[in-house]
Amino acid sequence: MTPARGSVDPPSAERASAKDAPNAAGNGSFAPSGSLGPDRCQPREMTKEEARTTSTPMDAPGSRTVHPVQLPVEQADRYSRGLAILGIPLFIGRMIALIPVFIILEIVGYVAILVAWLLQFVVLLSGRYPKGAHGFVTGYVRWSLRRTAWLRGLNDTYPGFRMKP
Repeated sequence: MTPARGSVDPPSAERASAKDAPNAAGNGSFAPSGSLGPDRCQPREMTKEEARTTSTPMDAPGSRTVHPVQLPVEQADRYSRGLAILGIPLFIGRMIALIPVFIILEIVGYVAILVAWLLQFVVLLSGRYPKGAHGFVTGYVRWSLRRTAWLRGLNDTYPGFRMKP
């Protein structure tokens, strides 16, 4: 029996069959809804605007899905020639300029690894990743990527000592 038009709650028989449907990975395995299976974090379908402006992921040729983690690095019209001089001898000048960032980022990195590992227990018990801890770990990753982008000459903005965007 199909629900009436505009009805939100399907009959209990349909709900039971939807719970035991094959997972989104399409591998034929069955997982009850709310499980910890691979269907919890499936990529979503792109909107038309995203499809127009986003390149296709490398791991899925012809795919129209968007991975939940994106890394936009804008290409500048012009780059600093002075900073290019620091990068010419195997990035040594840029590495020297980044010594304070390397030291602090290494310490923060160990803390971020410990926090991320401990929070796996929190996720296991509660099913949620605490917002503050998520901000800390993603802030570390963001800062680390800014450091790497500056070292490789992808941008001219020194990464500094901030974890916020």
